[in-house]
Amino acid sequence: MKPRPLPRGGAAASAFHIRKLAPWLIYTAVLACLSAVVYAELFGGFGSRVFADNDDSSLFIWWIAHTADVVGGWLGRPTFDSSLLYTTAMNAPDGVNGAWNTSLVGIGLPLVPITWAFGPIVSYNLAIVCAPVVSALAAALLCRRFTAHLPAFFAGALYGFSTYTIAQSSGHLNLASAAFPPLVVLLMLLIARDRRWTVPFGIVLGWQFYISTELLAGTFLAVLVFAASASLSAWSHVRASAPAVLRRGAIAAVIGLVIAAPLLFTMWFRPNAPREAIRPHGVWNTDVLDAVTPGHYTRIGGGAKLPRIEPIDPSELGGYLSALWLVLCLIALIVLWKRSPAARTAALTGAGVWVLSLGSPVLLGGEQVLPLGPFRLVELTPVLGNILPMRLMIHVVLACSVLSALLMERARALPVRALTGAGLASVLVLTTAAPVPARDLHIPAFYTQSIHDTIPAGSLVKTLPRPRAWAYPRADEAMVWQAVSGMHYRETGGYFIGGRDDAPVTYAAPADSLDILLEEKRGGPVPSAAELQDGVRELCGGGVDYILIADDGFYLPQSAPDIAQAVGEAAGVTPQHTGGVWMIKLNKEQGC
Repeated sequence: MKPRPLPRGGAAASAFHIRKLAPWLIYTAVLACLSAVVYAELFGGFGSRVFADNDDSSLFIWWIAHTADVVGGWLGRPTFDSSLLYTTAMNAPDGVNGAWNTSLVGIGLPLVPITWAFGPIVSYNLAIVCAPVVSALAAALLCRRFTAHLPAFFAGALYGFSTYTIAQSSGHLNLASAAFPPLVVLLMLLIARDRRWTVPFGIVLGWQFYISTELLAGTFLAVLVFAASASLSAWSHVRASAPAVLRRGAIAAVIGLVIAAPLLFTMWFRPNAPREAIRPHGVWNTDVLDAVTPGHYTRIGGGAKLPRIEPIDPSELGGYLSALWLVLCLIALIVLWKRSPAARTAALTGAGVWVLSLGSPVLLGGEQVLPLGPFRLVELTPVLGNILPMRLMIHVVLACSVLSALLMERARALPVRALTGAGLASVLVLTTAAPVPARDLHIPAFYTQSIHDTIPAGSLVKTLPRPRAWAYPRADEAMVWQAVSGMHYRETGGYFIGGRDDAPVTYAAPADSLDILLEEKRGGPVPSAAELQDGVRELCGGGVDYILIADDGFYLPQSAPDIAQAVGEAAGVTPQHTGGVWMIKLNKEQGC
């Protein structure tokens, strides 16, 4: 019997494509359900809760709101900010260089309609819930190049819902959105055979600049290791296609740089850029035992913790693979080493990137076993020295996921495949999160109900409590208040990465005289009006229009009513109280 020809058009072709897409649609639905289980607590208050151990979520919510505000300005909405990448809406009047920050333009732009309709918190939570789903789909697409649907789908779930991605989603949306590494490998395989994929590859590279430059830089390192591994373990298979990959990859890189040109220009030529490595070296190193030590958000996590050089919040502890997964990867390596170039390359790449993720020095159970590691060479390289070695573990997870798919594909006998599937399902249970906790945001009603009627748009505001560069919940909630107001005002404070003449690297707006005076008597009586008068005059001279003090603001040095009374007296005005906020209007006409 002759094989039936593929349908060429009409209803038959549509039915064929639907059948082809059906497994992926079902898989996406399963992933969405899994994500809904992991983030179930968020759905009890999608517009008023976050999953965040630190308070970097406030920073991301702010940038999402900023993106929507700027796009609105392009379309005629009133705004005082016109640039996606440089803003004076915080740290005013100096501003913030968004190219050195996690400005999330690549995520914020597609979410603009959601932000306009439902607010930046909903957009942020939607991005968090979708991040593992999209990451899993990207990894499954990569594995589908080598395996049938089922092994690819297992591998995608292991990657997208890994300890790494869920942990990072507790504070770092830019890193939890991890579709980029598998897409890069997939597109490298595609351009090896078809030059038509060169432009899409360039677009993906360029767009990643606007999501996370650190993940981009880390993936660059991983690709170098991948190229070396492929050359060592599968040269006879890659030799013929290597020139095409290099040539088309270079063209894609040029396209990516053209797309990234506005960000690169802002990064290097606009003010307030850091002038040293953003984070101190040697702190964010993967411990050798992290691979077998359950992360904080795993189903068996929260127990024994490895000692660290400095305390590290749980969002960074994503190096857990589990002993079971490591055993399965070892089995895959033994079974497939001779017959699978892909398995050899994945294993060598994973091992090489894991060594880099150990950082320098190399630690075992918190104790230094080597004073220097290979990552020291990265630390000495400009730009790449800003990569935190812990964050390279996402590429190790990808390598383990590919090995898992190849192992399951090789297990053709039903009992063996069932046993392999059960093992990988157990790995998924071990490494992904139980339902993660969510916490309610504290947002005074003033910022959502009253601010537009009481404060003119674009006013310069001093907020208490001010945003702080602390890795604690609620440290920067004032940024959320500004975001939910629709970016109605400019803020003197801010949490961001930058630089000043007196500090090569900064993480927050500098404390002003009023902050310093209040902090000096934290927990005690508020300074007198006479003591605060110079601080108030300094703010007034700097162009501040209003001082806002939240009743239940976390980390206030004294009670809000007491601060408001003393500051109001120093300013010569009576504080107004509405919506949980004390408002003090500075009278510039009378010299404050």
